[in-house]
Amino acid sequence: MKTISPTGVVFITTGTLTGARISSTVGGMGIAGSFGAVGIGANYITAAGAVIGAAIYGAFT
Repeated sequence: MKTISPTGVVFITTGTLTGARISSTVGGMGIAGSFGAVGIGANYITAAGAVIGAAIYGAFT
């Protein structure tokens, strides 16, 4: 079992909080095109922030 990296936790937490902040600031986001429109909820933006935070951490290690 690997130990938990405190630096990794900071990156992922920061990404999650940034995603939540963007979602709360912008509000209901969506994608519109010739196919119609699709709403993107706060959960997806928050999860994307966590993934981006993990990816940035992975790029530095």
